[in-house]
Amino acid sequence: MDTAHPVTIIQKMYKRMALLLIPTVRGAYYILVRDPSSFKAWLSGVWIDVILLAFLIVLSVCNWRAVKYKAGSDSILLKKGIFYKSEKLIRRQSITSITCHRPVLYRLLKAESIYIDTEGGYKNQADMKVTIKSKDREKFFSMPRFGKTYRPRLFEILFLSLCVTDTVASTIYTILLINRAGKIIGRNILTEFIGIIAKAAGYLALAVLVIQLLGILRNFLYYSEFAVHRSGDSLYFENGFFSRTKSICRVSAVNYIDRRQNLISSIFGLDMAFIQCTGYGKARKKEALLIPAGTERSVDGCVKLLLPELHRAPPGAGIEIHSLKPSPKSFVRYIRTPLLLCAALIFVGILATQKIIIPYFPAWEELAKFTVFMLVVPLALFAVVRVIAFRKAGVFYEGGNEKMLTLCYYKGLNIHTVSFYASKISHMKIKRSIFQYKNNTCDFILYTGGEGGHKHQVTGLPYDEAFFTAIERLR
Repeated sequence: MDTAHPVTIIQKMYKRMALLLIPTVRGAYYILVRDPSSFKAWLSGVWIDVILLAFLIVLSVCNWRAVKYKAGSDSILLKKGIFYKSEKLIRRQSITSITCHRPVLYRLLKAESIYIDTEGGYKNQADMKVTIKSKDREKFFSMPRFGKTYRPRLFEILFLSLCVTDTVASTIYTILLINRAGKIIGRNILTEFIGIIAKAAGYLALAVLVIQLLGILRNFLYYSEFAVHRSGDSLYFENGFFSRTKSICRVSAVNYIDRRQNLISSIFGLDMAFIQCTGYGKARKKEALLIPAGTERSVDGCVKLLLPELHRAPPGAGIEIHSLKPSPKSFVRYIRTPLLLCAALIFVGILATQKIIIPYFPAWEELAKFTVFMLVVPLALFAVVRVIAFRKAGVFYEGGNEKMLTLCYYKGLNIHTVSFYASKISHMKIKRSIFQYKNNTCDFILYTGGEGGHKHQVTGLPYDEAFFTAIERLR
């Protein structure tokens, strides 16, 4: 069996760094609390700290030597532990994804972290993790030299970096809020400090901008050099500029493909495509990216290239598509929550301004009105997303391939178009309130497999028993 890379020693020591607090606290006590001249007394007892540090190093080295692995053609075996020994065996056929991560330091030391996942493992951590020598990577998986390949253009990566966490919108909103609020406070409330407050607000807005730009840069560097390869029943992913990541996913383990839009991407008419495959993206706590950005047509073309199994039949392809769209009676339900919140916020703001702010704190009137306005803006954008979602939402399945379903629905500020095989459905549910019984509408909920399960809910559909029965039979 092979031994883990020696960098494992550093990993083990890092987990026990709390033990180093003992000599640190002892030294600080002698220098800060007692007379600084007693530093000699601390130095005379430094042997205790040396023993503690030596114990930490020896324990980490022993733990490293105890980590053994064997990557065979049928299974992967991992052994570790000194006093409490453990063995973990994973069959190759049960593996859904393998991820290889190489930070800059690891690349210099020729080390790589391997993360292995299966359908029946942990939700928030890899089922198996081991740090290996770079030369042993081929024992776990190798990137294909041939096959179908997709490489996005630079501006698509940049667009993803901006939109994957709504960075642009949140940055603009935060800067406007801080800058304008600072000017109002300086002009109306603390007039004698107007110059200082205006500068402070400007610097704070600049700090927010820098932090957000660093976040964009981090996303860009992570997703740069992104590429997807298809070879046989496997998808191979690679990305990263400084810190390199390579992953392999079994196509049959892909639970669904998710074409996603937020408000900004819908304005530009672009989609982002992600997949759900157990383990992919979990090691780095990132979205399981498939296609960074593209028009609906280009995304469909890329999906057809990489995952033809989950490719939707385009309109006019001669395949009958059964669909169920939200009832017009449900439109109010889509926009009800953001509009009610807007109305409540405006009402409370006006009431508080008229009854409290103006009589007792007249200098705060402009700030109160501005605050209410800025709180209403995101709710109004939320309502716009709901309107777009109402136009696109629905449940679809193909007449020529009745095992394939597509659901379009909203979740938060994103619009999801999810495609999957009926065999991936764990269970389905139809939910109806008293008012929905009256309007003959319902909420259709599907749960797909994967770690922890995944919920997909389409709101406000007409209650069509024959349609839902047909979907139930697809399973």
